[in-house]
Amino acid sequence: ASNAAAGRLGQGLWDGAFFWPVPGALALTEPLLVPAMVAAPLGLAGFPFAAYNLTLLLGVAATACASYALCHWLTEQAGAPDRSAAAIAAFAATWSSFRWTQIDHLQFLFAPFAPLLILFLLRYALQPNRRDALGFAIAGLGQALTCLYNAMFLAATLPVVAVGAAIWQRRSLDARAVARFAAPLAVAAAIAALVLAPYARVHRDQGVERDLAQVMNESGEFQQLAFADMLQKPMGKLLPDKVKWDSANYPGLFAIALPLLLLAWCAWRRRRPPVGFALLVLFGAWALALFFGPYVKLDFKPIFRGPYHLFWDHVPGFEGIRAVRRIAGLFSLGFCAAAAPALALLARGRARPVLLASSAALV
Repeated sequence: ASNAAAGRLGQGLWDGAFFWPVPGALALTEPLLVPAMVAAPLGLAGFPFAAYNLTLLLGVAATACASYALCHWLTEQAGAPDRSAAAIAAFAATWSSFRWTQIDHLQFLFAPFAPLLILFLLRYALQPNRRDALGFAIAGLGQALTCLYNAMFLAATLPVVAVGAAIWQRRSLDARAVARFAAPLAVAAAIAALVLAPYARVHRDQGVERDLAQVMNESGEFQQLAFADMLQKPMGKLLPDKVKWDSANYPGLFAIALPLLLLAWCAWRRRRPPVGFALLVLFGAWALALFFGPYVKLDFKPIFRGPYHLFWDHVPGFEGIRAVRRIAGLFSLGFCAAAAPALALLARGRARPVLLASSAALV
């Protein structure tokens, strides 16, 4: 923000006060341009701490509201609109174990764009319209200008949702619908590429590339799925030495049990689960598969290649990603959002207050 106020745009926008005299040093970290716009008025007025605190609080609030919008739409799509279930699921998604462990990374707390991208994509896939296509493009631009980690991870996971929606509905590809969706997205991508062009230049000049050992060291482990941050700190001595305190990625019993219960109920009744619910489970499962990085490991020893290896090998940009396990925020979002329609459908009749109270307590 201070660079922009001083008229330093283009490459100069990314000049930082560290790694001097490397030009564009800020391009070695997250863009954070959207949070910077929020923080700019107070920050430039000489109140940096107030600017950061306000940005953090507004970011968390925006993330909670976006998560609620997604969860409530899922309950509506399932035929059981339920504000209480949506609120519980949105709270679980906003304050998952992953977010607690990333409390010092603003880009993962200022994160309303991921739930909005999923919401707009699902709505467009079920009923194409210009409003959702435009909303998806704007949310995608906001994501790219805030957190490239999530932007890259979403680029690897959202296509699975789109393909799943087409297969689920057994609908052939509509060229006009694809064109209406792609046009605003192409404009957003062009803007993002223009603003973030110094990233490619700096990464090329500085030779930023992660070797396989480094990526595997920062990939997910089965052990990390068993712990939540609130349990780790007081019980740190009980943890395996190789499990870091900040790598807890347990999505929560709420996010695991309720989707499984609804899937079991649908199988028992021989019914198809709601399409939105099914696609969120698919999204969360695919993100979980990528969480383990290039090689799936057990007891920190590689067993077999994971699907992430395809991205790391063949998709430009993924070779520069260090902490693959940060995709945990997306599979937590997917499973927590899927829990909203599950709770709405299961919490009916006299058992509703008990189920709602129990779910809130689990969260």
